[in-house]
Amino acid sequence: MTILSGSLAREYNRLTPIIFSCLPKLRNKLLKVDIDFKEKDSILKVTEKLLSRHIFTPIVKSSWEEKLEKALETVVDDLISIVEDFEREEMGCVRMLLEFLMESSLYAETVREIGRKIKIPEIGSILELNSGTGRSSLELAKISKRKVIGIEADEKCIEIARDYLKTEKVNNVVFIHGDPLRAGRYISEPIFAIVFISPVTWLYDIETLISKAYTLLEFGGVIYGSYPLRERPDSPNIIEPFLKLFGGVTPPDKNRLKWLFDREGYHKPSIQKAGPLYFFKASKV
Repeated sequence: MTILSGSLAREYNRLTPIIFSCLPKLRNKLLKVDIDFKEKDSILKVTEKLLSRHIFTPIVKSSWEEKLEKALETVVDDLISIVEDFEREEMGCVRMLLEFLMESSLYAETVREIGRKIKIPEIGSILELNSGTGRSSLELAKISKRKVIGIEADEKCIEIARDYLKTEKVNNVVFIHGDPLRAGRYISEPIFAIVFISPVTWLYDIETLISKAYTLLEFGGVIYGSYPLRERPDSPNIIEPFLKLFGGVTPPDKNRLKWLFDREGYHKPSIQKAGPLYFFKASKV
């Protein structure tokens, strides 16, 4: 079963060459800065391996592609402050990159397609982990007509999300500032769908999120997620150097994810590749 339509999944292919075009600058910056940090050697190793691939980078880019490239270059330029000061609760310029991705029409259509697939009881609610600036929670609420709870660790993101909430006058969304990995502290209603598809999710260990989601989900519920998985254990994802720069862990490969679904007790997992990302769905029965 596909999670995204074929045409929408192919749109994600646009991300790969833009990210690839920024890798030489990231590598050179890492080599020049006189600072050591835990993941520096790992990022350099992964980047060199990725640069050995032959990926076509377009000479003529769309306006959106140019803006994405600029956002990535801003992150590279600010590398030292990211390494020294970045925290999940205060993301700085990384927030601007993630916000840009969440404001894109590509992301909005992705949320709408997933939202149309979510069918839950009237008594049930939808939980979004890592809701970021709230765009996906708002879209899910509009489409599903169910209550949506968005949990986000970055306080500035929560402020932005609540501003959107007031502007769009959506009354079935609640945004909570807190640790998504401790979501059970903040909710009491039955959760029949858990969504973690925002790029903020890349900052987390996906295995931990999937395990946590199972404990929060009612029987009969479903999860939808996305992550820059590895195709194979020795094949790094194009997003991985940036993911590690922000404190993320080495992504598992898709077979490891299938194994994890089985271990946790999920039913009928589906995994779909979309450019450098993998979208997945699984049920609790």
